Amino acid sequence: TRCLTPTEQIFSVEFSENALSVIDEKDIDLLKELLSQDPRPHYHDDPERIYAFEFSHYKIKFRVLENTLNVVEIQNI
Repeated sequence: TRCLTPTEQIFSVEFSENALSVIDEKDIDLLKELLSQDPRPHYHDDPERIYAFEFSHYKIKFRVLENTLNVVEIQNI
C-alpha cells in the first residue's frame, strides 16, 4: 500500500449491481482500495465524464461526483 500525500483525497466507492455481478469477490477489496485513491488524472474534475482503466482481467468504468466514486460498469477483457 502506498502512502497518500496530504493533497490526495480518499473517496467512498460504490458499485452498480451490474458491476458487482461481473467481478470476482476476491478482487473487490483491492479494487476499492485503488479506486478510493482517485485514479483520475489530477487535472480532471468532470462529474459527467466516465473514466476507464484496466485492472486484472477487467475494464473498470467509473465516474466521480463530489466525494463518491461510482463504478458504473465492469467488463471482462
